[in-house]
Amino acid sequence: MSWPPMTASQASPSSFSAGLQNCGRASGAQVRQPSVEERSILALMAVGMKDEAIARQLGMSPRTLRRRSQELLAELGAGNRFQAGVEAARRGWI
Repeated sequence: MSWPPMTASQASPSSFSAGLQNCGRASGAQVRQPSVEERSILALMAVGMKDEAIARQLGMSPRTLRRRSQELLAELGAGNRFQAGVEAARRGWI
């Protein structure tokens, strides 16, 4: 990872996972693929953006973003944003 960390405008699903190719992924497993919006939420969370900034950038209300974030964390089995980022990268989502 390069320093300084990425800014929100540099965050993308592919930029976060560039160095994490095939990181613990099971071959042949059928896993649902997240929507573009879900990938964007996860990528922006992974670079440390606050909920309000993510919601503004994606054109949704902060309340909607919080609900979507909670759903994603639950689906990933993550207790926090960091764990969600690790699991999303492991699954190849970001």
